[in-house]
This record gives sequence, C-alpha cells and structure tokens, in this order.
Amino acid sequence: MPTDTPNPRAVVSAIIEKVEDGKRYSFMQTRWKPQASPTYLGVFEIPAGGIDGYENAYDAVKREVKEETGLEITKFIDDVQTPVMYARPGDASIAFRPFLCQQVLETNGGLPWVGFVFRCEATGTISMQTSEAKDPRCIY
Repeated sequence: MPTDTPNPRAVVSAIIEKVEDGKRYSFMQTRWKPQASPTYLGVFEIPAGGIDGYENAYDAVKREVKEETGLEITKFIDDVQTPVMYARPGDASIAFRPFLCQQVLETNGGLPWVGFVFRCEATGTISMQTSEAKDPRCIY
C-alpha cells in the first residue's frame, strides 16, 4: 500500500538521574525549536534526538545529551547490551534493551518516529543549546 508519509526516524532520549540526600532527581528541559517545531514549543521534555546512519544507539544518546545540555553521560542504568556481533565481513550489529521504547502514531504536523529511552547518570556543568531547549531543571 503506497503512502506519501516518510518512514519513521530512529530517535534516542535520556532520562538523566542523580541521587542527592536520598532523593532521586531527573533532568527536564523546555523544548524550544521555534523554526523546526513551533507546534510543540514550550513543552517539557528530556534530551533527545535522531540516530545517524550506522551510529551506535549508545553513542547517539551521549552525543545528543552533550549537544543539548553540555553534560557527559557516565553510566547507563540497568543497561543490557550484547558485544558487537559480526555475522559476516562488513556487517556489525548489537542487541540492546533500553529502559523503554516508544512510537509516535500520529502528530500535529510532525514526523513519524520510533524511540529508545535510556536511563542514565551524567556529570558536568549544564550548558544549554538554546536553539533546541531552555530552562533546565531537576525534578523529583
């Protein structure tokens, strides 16, 4: 059945957690992409972005978090992944289990995507990429 809808994009996102004084906090930000995504301007979100062609999903999470927040991922929580598998020369793959998977079934002018959400710990000083997000905060 032909369709003019593009194929879904693979996306990763990070629930960044930390524990202070016995309380668990998660990082949140405000989506701020006025040119690319005006419909969803101002909604709360976690850092996220697309996986580049043949990019390892874990590398994509680290890259997106660094680009958007300035933070460095130090640990994936409850991580499950295989070593790189080589089925034949020139082919490499991994199997992994993220915290959860999600799929957009319909959007208000957006693009279809399938996402992998990871729970992470990070370090560093927050330095927001203001063309994508603003108002960083930790909530518990």
